[in-house]
This record gives sequence, C-alpha cells and structure tokens, in this order.
Amino acid sequence: MMIQALYDKKDQILLMNRAHVSGILLGVLKDYFDFNEETEECTDSGESKSYDDAVFEKYRSAYRIGGIYSCLLLWFFHDMRETPEEMAQLSGIL
Repeated sequence: MMIQALYDKKDQILLMNRAHVSGILLGVLKDYFDFNEETEECTDSGESKSYDDAVFEKYRSAYRIGGIYSCLLLWFFHDMRETPEEMAQLSGIL
C-alpha cells in the first residue's frame, strides 16, 4: 500500500518535505494511477468513449490525485503522526 510505503520511509519523506521537494510526489502519484494529461478517444471494455467522456474522466482523475496529494502534504505537516491505518480511515485513500 502506498501510505505504508511512505510511512516506512518516514524520515526520508519528512526530510524531502522540509527541503520543499515533496512536489516530486505529485509525479509519483500520477505514475501510480497511470495518469497523463493527454486526452484522446479511448476504449474501455471494448466500448469507445467520446472525447467529452474522456475529458471528464481526466478531470475526475486529476481531482482525485490532487486531493490525495493535499492529504499527504497535511500528513507530512503533522510529522506523519497518524498511522497508515488512521490515514486510511481519515481519507479513504489506501
């Protein structure tokens, strides 16, 4: 699980955050959720999605990734005091 992996590297993650380079994690989250900004007509389960549907899905994914990232930054600000289990309860991101 992503939260557990970050928690296991707590000291390094907090050092990154204090050095103001935690923005790197946004790229990691995009990779983790297989997200890219390009929108093309895509197929899902053999059905073609319209361009508008594909754009909507991109915005939905971007919104979720941004929310997860914001929760992680808040967790880092709190020195990662909450356990991964508590984070899963608080944010439902595990």
